[in-house]
Amino acid sequence: MAECYDIVIVGAGPVGLMLSACLLRLGPYKIKHIDQRPGPTETGRASGIQGRTLDVLQNLDLKRAIMSYNPGLIYEVAFWDVSKDGPGIRRTGMAKSYPDYIDTRHPFSTIIHQGRIEKLFLDDLRERGIAIERTWTIAGFRRNPCGEDPGHPLVVDLVSIDGTKKSTIRTKYLFGADGARSRVRDLLRVPMLSKDPTIHVWSVIDGVVKSDFPDIQVHVLLGSVEAYHTHSPKAGQGMTYGFLDAHNLAWNLHRVEAGFLRRSLLKTYEGERKLVAAKLIEFDATYANLFSSHQPVSGNSFAPNSEFVQAFKQNSLLTSGYGVEYPVNSLTWPSTTSTNTTALRPGRSLPTATVTRVIDAHPVYLEQEIPFNGSYRIYIFAGNPVTTSQALFYFADHLQAKSSIFSPIPAKGH
Repeated sequence: MAECYDIVIVGAGPVGLMLSACLLRLGPYKIKHIDQRPGPTETGRASGIQGRTLDVLQNLDLKRAIMSYNPGLIYEVAFWDVSKDGPGIRRTGMAKSYPDYIDTRHPFSTIIHQGRIEKLFLDDLRERGIAIERTWTIAGFRRNPCGEDPGHPLVVDLVSIDGTKKSTIRTKYLFGADGARSRVRDLLRVPMLSKDPTIHVWSVIDGVVKSDFPDIQVHVLLGSVEAYHTHSPKAGQGMTYGFLDAHNLAWNLHRVEAGFLRRSLLKTYEGERKLVAAKLIEFDATYANLFSSHQPVSGNSFAPNSEFVQAFKQNSLLTSGYGVEYPVNSLTWPSTTSTNTTALRPGRSLPTATVTRVIDAHPVYLEQEIPFNGSYRIYIFAGNPVTTSQALFYFADHLQAKSSIFSPIPAKGH
């Protein structure tokens, strides 16, 4: 009899590890997590974490571990271009990484080696009883023959990288987090959504730079006669959005497995996150074109009002992660109030809110007091009790009514 799991996760990069970490905070899920590599990442790949992702990691109680590495915190972007008055380059402007209109406690990009990110996740998973099974990959999968064990409808065939060992297991879900050349995606025949990667060539250097360049500790965008050169224009977006994908999926899977939602509502994941990915890909292509377009020496392509600088500022909500807004669906209803009167908007992240805790008069960052543990919360901003007390009593009575959507929902088996 094949061993059964709640989910099989293929790939132990940051996104796959994030999914395991989220699920283990939501319930006692049985996870089979494999990776084809012999160990964590040694040379740099993804290294940027944006503000919205740092919010999520804080709610997972992982921000402290990240900050213990003393990572680079990028608060500013410097624009440099060819000097008009002679040889060399000159700074043409500075800008905040996060403009003032972005509502965040973390107005910076966090730079940390991917291997360290993986390590803190691996340590967290180890404390929760999960170890990554390495040098294994997926050979194939199929639905259970003859409807055997309908609770675990997928049969997954695994094979060691050297081909000497094989294993067949059963699972409810299969998750592919195995990178750009994903074996899982190939097996599912899911096409890769991308722009033509051959149009622009980028390189990433993993090393220690010794230089007297004055802006070495900020994000530098450099223009030249031939082209603009910088690190990948994604600017930390791949890992940032991958983390948020895993976070969204874990929450939805748990709501189904705990009996809160019908399984058909898992479709909201694709409707929400695929739209976000499409916007990111389009932005990435625009950004790359602006970097790599040929410009005349006489032009100042990084002037404050240049097309590039304007694109950088206009897309800062998207690149920070705070510009994500899920469309109306079965779980996200349209707002019934004017968006001009409140920062709360369905489908958007919870805005920052500093409140006073009554019991000790201590100021509290409300959005940071929400641990990721699967529970629902209702926050009531009651205003003046003299005028709102009657409404509060009605609300309390409604919460206890059997017909209320807020009434306790029993989990499966209870």
